[in-house]
Amino acid sequence: MADCHDLFGEFHEKVAVSSTQKAQLRTSRNATRERIEKHFKEVMKVTPPKFHGQGSYSMDTLVNPINGRFDIDDGVYLQHLGADRSSWPTAASVHGWLIDATKDSTDEPPQDRARCVRVVYKGTPPYHIDLPAYVMEKNVPQLFDKSREKAKEAPVSPYESDPAAMTEWFNGKVAEDDQLRRLVCYAKAWKDLKRDQGTAVAKGLMLTILFAQTVVTDERDDVALSKTIEAANARMKVNTVVRKPVPPFEDLTQEWTKSQREDFLKCLQQFRDLASDAVAERDKPKAAKIWQRLLGDRFPDAEPEPENKKEPAQKTSAPAIIGTDGRSA
Repeated sequence: MADCHDLFGEFHEKVAVSSTQKAQLRTSRNATRERIEKHFKEVMKVTPPKFHGQGSYSMDTLVNPINGRFDIDDGVYLQHLGADRSSWPTAASVHGWLIDATKDSTDEPPQDRARCVRVVYKGTPPYHIDLPAYVMEKNVPQLFDKSREKAKEAPVSPYESDPAAMTEWFNGKVAEDDQLRRLVCYAKAWKDLKRDQGTAVAKGLMLTILFAQTVVTDERDDVALSKTIEAANARMKVNTVVRKPVPPFEDLTQEWTKSQREDFLKCLQQFRDLASDAVAERDKPKAAKIWQRLLGDRFPDAEPEPENKKEPAQKTSAPAIIGTDGRSA
């Protein structure tokens, strides 16, 4: 098998957000926090909210997009509301406070979305900060969600949602080995390429959970990725529902149509097959080309190796997936 572990190291450096970019994000996030604190304290005359980072930034799985912009999530935890739920404001009102606090902070007006207020920044690439709003009820965070209010769904907003618990769960999966973080970054890079090609395969959080549940580690990233996508494919064949492992345990695929679900399974199978081919390929430049089909041209080329260093072709150790008809999938 051609060893492409070093190429994955180069690829990770390209797709992962750099320390310079992280510093820029942190500066913008802190400036946004300061504006919100000042607005609540000086304009609204109430106790300013507290903040807690969440999502890919906190999990350290943020990747540079091919096109578009990346984002960070910064939870806003209101401190001035009483314990009586009947006195709490609507999500629309809470979002209005955040819009007023951030409306002159960037060239583009803040966007009022269902679950957050979005503040857009210019950059290379551009980026935005999503500000979901919460209130604590008996030490349990409750999310203000406009879509739930409008649709009158159960549970009605605000409802239990704990992003800090999600980050803690993922970090527990990572434990002392950072390979899972890298594998999630590779999966997100694949997702980004598919989206750039016109196929929306899944959300980043869904892939993060799926990979964390099925991860197979190896001393080589290329082998670990192949084995993990094999395991993920087998898991999705049995059950296509992917739920958050923390409250409110929602199914992240619940809005998929039958066609979208089938398309995702096909894309996942293609990922599995090409990854298996790449790992089995004895010629490193050819293996790199296969990985480029999966991950895009940000994945580096490989220099030809001397004939005496090439390994004989061999099959991967991952077992075949057997369908209900008894044939390999």
